[in-house]
Amino acid sequence: LFFFPGVPQAREYILLHGSSGKLAGSSTTSLVAGAGLDIADLEHVYSGLRGGKIELDEEGADLLLSKYPDMVLVPADICLYPSLSASETLSLEGAEVPWHVVLVEDLSEYVSSETGDFAGQRVFVLDSGVDEDHPDLVGCLDLDHARNFTTSDPDDISDVFGHGTNVAGVIAGNVTGVSPSTKVVPLKVADPDGSLATATLTEAIDYVIGLSEGDLSGRNMVVNLSYNTPYATYYADSQLGAYFREILLALEAKGILFISSAGNNSADIDRYYVYPTSNESSIYVSAASVKSDGALSSTFSNYGTTTVEIAAPGSFIETTGLSGSYDLVSGTSFSSPFASGI
Repeated sequence: LFFFPGVPQAREYILLHGSSGKLAGSSTTSLVAGAGLDIADLEHVYSGLRGGKIELDEEGADLLLSKYPDMVLVPADICLYPSLSASETLSLEGAEVPWHVVLVEDLSEYVSSETGDFAGQRVFVLDSGVDEDHPDLVGCLDLDHARNFTTSDPDDISDVFGHGTNVAGVIAGNVTGVSPSTKVVPLKVADPDGSLATATLTEAIDYVIGLSEGDLSGRNMVVNLSYNTPYATYYADSQLGAYFREILLALEAKGILFISSAGNNSADIDRYYVYPTSNESSIYVSAASVKSDGALSSTFSNYGTTTVEIAAPGSFIETTGLSGSYDLVSGTSFSSPFASGI
């Protein structure tokens, strides 16, 4: 591998210019051309979001931002990680009714008799894929709209890591789910090691927005993201904060609810920064984890008076695993789908 001095190294960026503000009325290609850049470097233009994926060297990135200070430009390879604290396989046999499902049944007497259209609702699980043959997920998945964003095969939603199958089971598993009548739409955005990049995350969000304008127009739609940045930091990340602000504004414009894990740093996110938890929006809910006794899962769960909106079961959750098995899992990864399901 050779590096030549003086030759700028290019990398891929996510470019977003919003649905409102000074740049809203301009096309992505015209903005790139207006900055004096080659539109051939624009690898992909989003259809739901306003923006695209572009290859730039450092000089090109600086040129674009100097021309358009309100534009959001983030590296396409920034990674988020599953908010998984612990996991173990229980058995290959049927599951008992888990405590988080019993809790939903116990709380049902306090719920209005005017229930929502859960059969028509779609929860998009942006994750590692799903074990679509798991017996507890039969009839629970919307495979017509499932999509893989990690490879060239859009139909390959197979789950190697297992996290996506865990999350789907908490939402809609016939035994392990809080809302079995809800349809889960698996969107595979994570690599086999479980990490996901802003590139695949953005493509998936763009796809969801497109469905809200097309096939699923008029449906109740929820996006579940059981992922966070790995560390709680003292200082805000202006790039990621702006990126998630644009994502949330685009979802808000379509009335799509966004629910994520709060993260597993045992940190007060009113004082520290974790993304997307540190962002705020009227359609965004961040979920902390509680144990079966109602106490915060203090060994891992993030919390915050203003930044974390709810607390939901996330400790010792029995849910679907790979190859038809059941797993016992903990983490705010599983508080998020509990909230998404109900």
